Amino acid sequence: MFGRMGFDGKMNFSALLDGTSQVILVGEILQRCHDHAGGMFHYNGMGNAHASTSVPVNTFTTCATSQADAQQRNYPFPQCFPKSNWNLSWEFRSRHKGGAQFLLGDGSVQFISTNIDYLTYQYLGGRADGRAIQKSQF
Repeated sequence: MFGRMGFDGKMNFSALLDGTSQVILVGEILQRCHDHAGGMFHYNGMGNAHASTSVPVNTFTTCATSQADAQQRNYPFPQCFPKSNWNLSWEFRSRHKGGAQFLLGDGSVQFISTNIDYLTYQYLGGRADGRAIQKSQF
C-alpha cells in the first residue's frame, strides 16, 4: 500500500478497492537480509517500503553469507544469496517460526503462515485485484 503511492503521494483508504481487511499495509522484514540497510534517509533504506508479496514468506536465501551457507541451510536458489538480489531480498520475513506478522488495512494484525497458499498471499499484496479472501485462508 505505502510503496504504491507513487510520486505524488495521493493514496488513501478509499484506494483499497478490495476492502481494508483484504490488503497488507505493513509486514515484518529482516534488515540484515537486504542491501538497503543504510537507514531511513540513506537511499530510502529500511524506513521505507522495501518488501512485497512476490516471494513467499520467510524465504531466507539473501540472509546467507555465501552460496555454501545457503546450500547448507537448504535455502531455495542458493546461488542467489547476495543481498543485492532484489528478486529475493525484497520480501517479508521474520524470526518467528512458521510465518510473519502483518498489519492489514482494517488495523488488524495477522500472523501469516509460511504455508499460506501462494496465490492468496499474492492477493493480499494487491489493493484492487477483486479477489475476496477469507481470514481462514491465512
